[in-house]
Amino acid sequence: MIDLTPGTWIVTTPYGTTLGVQFEATGDMPTDIPAPEANVNVELMEMNIHVSDGAFIVGDNVVTAMNIGATLHGEHQQNSGWYNQRAG
Repeated sequence: MIDLTPGTWIVTTPYGTTLGVQFEATGDMPTDIPAPEANVNVELMEMNIHVSDGAFIVGDNVVTAMNIGATLHGEHQQNSGWYNQRAG
């Protein structure tokens, strides 16, 4: 994921099965970086993740995730972002 706001972040595995690793995001995000073309668009909402466009493939996937629910999902800081995920 890119577009982290400056500050302290913690990353862990899905479901928090390992201890989190803390890191600092510093500096300003450039405003002229184009978003990569996603092969999958997902919508995050209460108790549901919906693939709204595209499909997951074996290998590298670029996923655009949009929070359309009333509660923040996945990121806890931003309402949208893009992710590079490896499937296989």
